[in-house]
Amino acid sequence: MSTIATYRNAESGNRFNPDWGYKNGQVTHIEDNFYHKSQTSLNHYWTISDVSSLSTAVYASFGSGGGGGTAGSNRDLFGIRLGGSDQPVDLDNIVSINRENGALGSEAILRASRNDHEWYGVLSTFKTELSEKLDLIAGVDWRTYTGSHFREVTDLLGGDYYLDDSNVNNPNAALSVGDKFGYNNDGKVGWLGFFAQLEYGTDNFNAFVSTSVQSTSYQRIEHFLYDLSTEAGKNLATSEKISLNGYSIKGGANFILDDVQNVFANIGYFERPATFGAVFNGYNNTKINADAENEKVFSMELGYGVRGDKFAANVNLYRTQWNDRTFTRNIRATEPGAEDYTANLLGVNALHQGVEFDFTYKYSAKLNLTGMLSLGDWKWDNDLSDVPVFDENQVEVDVISLPIQGLKVSNAAQTTAALGMLYKFWDKTSITLDYNYFADLYARIDVLDYANATERPGDSWKAPSYSTMDASLRHGFSLGEFDTTVTVRVNNLFDTEYVADALDASDPLVWFGYGRTFSLSAKIKF
Repeated sequence: MSTIATYRNAESGNRFNPDWGYKNGQVTHIEDNFYHKSQTSLNHYWTISDVSSLSTAVYASFGSGGGGGTAGSNRDLFGIRLGGSDQPVDLDNIVSINRENGALGSEAILRASRNDHEWYGVLSTFKTELSEKLDLIAGVDWRTYTGSHFREVTDLLGGDYYLDDSNVNNPNAALSVGDKFGYNNDGKVGWLGFFAQLEYGTDNFNAFVSTSVQSTSYQRIEHFLYDLSTEAGKNLATSEKISLNGYSIKGGANFILDDVQNVFANIGYFERPATFGAVFNGYNNTKINADAENEKVFSMELGYGVRGDKFAANVNLYRTQWNDRTFTRNIRATEPGAEDYTANLLGVNALHQGVEFDFTYKYSAKLNLTGMLSLGDWKWDNDLSDVPVFDENQVEVDVISLPIQGLKVSNAAQTTAALGMLYKFWDKTSITLDYNYFADLYARIDVLDYANATERPGDSWKAPSYSTMDASLRHGFSLGEFDTTVTVRVNNLFDTEYVADALDASDPLVWFGYGRTFSLSAKIKF
């Protein structure tokens, strides 16, 4: 993440990466993301009768990983480079300084912010035909999740240890690689939901109504903030279990006017229990928002479709009011080695509305064309007050207000379009071309820049619109007794330069999108 001017002036252009350096002649990444996640499931299908069936999935997922970064009392050292500002960080200089510190330990290190998890669940769905025109789908969804959140030392950069005082149960600790610091807590989440849907269908009319109810429980276990040698500390370390309930109801219908035309409509309302972060919004077990508001969504859609022998199209209008949203906003450091912050945003309202159009056209048995257009108008719908801001160790450092009502929602292009072509040379050999257009992508607001503004700010910086072209070639054949498909794909065929994401500022910080990339895959059906 850098300014556009920084990329332009850098030796490596828009591939410039400020977050790496050399240590002992080897490339060392300062900021990196790493994660491993496995998922295992056992599925059972039971045909109860000619009209009824039950499918059940039992699954488990284990994840381990996080994101790398810097820590220490003198992180300005990561701003010293091997040459100009676009050159690698001089990590050997930090190694030399840390070694000279001797018994004082490292003053600048590399760390990882970890988020490991264990996740188990059961999803069981019952289907039955109540009559010739009426079907019922119902089921149960149970999940349990435990997430472990902590920071750990990954590289002492030449020092013997790193002195840390964040754990009241191990004060003034001399930490080695792999030791935890900063924060260390577990979050336990339980979920139990029931759902049902009725589907009605005739030759020219289809409708459905669905509903669900769910109960979510949260519990937080703290390992650093409370003295575990005392009964009071032990009691505080494991929070009470907070339970929140939610529900949803949705209905829709499709009416076939004639052999060519149809109209359809959908309407729904759901309340989703507030997130874990909304309940434990102070990163501790004493500031608990036990009565956190449910997130509330009311959505409507009205559409019209046409169907012909070769051409089909849909156009629909949508409006979604999303109230009491909860999310965190990272406040990224703009200087090397500087500290990141996090703001917990509660009670955020947003209005999403727009129009969408899509079509398919079968020119011939060999050539198929597709397209879509989406025009959105998405805005924040209220101002925020009493927004807590936390440092990297989850310590509250400020409380701010954010006047964001009427501003455009960021992080997603509000205008998109696409055209696609598929041409079949033979039955199992085809080529695709896909044109994609993106516009009205607004930068994420700089929380600290907008904080406590005395005048209502304008929309955040809008990235330039852009388009890309993707292409693929697919060929199918028999590999012995197995059907095999090989696909060669090129994304961003013309190597278009574009801004994929941005952080608002007087000189915006941006991430450029990937240039031209290639992939080769094979699929074998056993």
